[in-house]
Amino acid sequence: MVTKTGVAYWSAFGVLLLALVSCSRNDSVKTPYDRVQGKWKLYKYANDDNNNGKIDDREIYLQQSQITNTLFFAADGTGEEITHVNDKSSDIVLPYHWKIVGTDSVRMEYRANDTLQYYIQNVSSVELILTRKTKLGLSWFDFLKQ
Repeated sequence: MVTKTGVAYWSAFGVLLLALVSCSRNDSVKTPYDRVQGKWKLYKYANDDNNNGKIDDREIYLQQSQITNTLFFAADGTGEEITHVNDKSSDIVLPYHWKIVGTDSVRMEYRANDTLQYYIQNVSSVELILTRKTKLGLSWFDFLKQ
């Protein structure tokens, strides 16, 4: 038979155990700067072909299997955009310096004096979605963490 004292004991034990487990986890909120670091491979891309200001499902394409595009963001603010075409002997490597602008954009300053700024639509431990408005409309890029 369970007594009131026994129920209270196990309830207190459960709360204490939950508190200990919760405190031992590292739930620190990471900034976009922390989350964007690493190597990302382009998975899907899109352009706002009908110029309606948003990306429609029919405008999204899988990355071509013979072309690999990756972005690398190092903690020291340097990075590389690498394009590999399966039938070519060498990769195209474009080094850049990067920084987070505000809380929702990443600015990439290429060594070739070209600068691009992307809006970070989403960045998680597995996915990075970037968008950019151009003269031709909205561009959208979906990368997966490598």
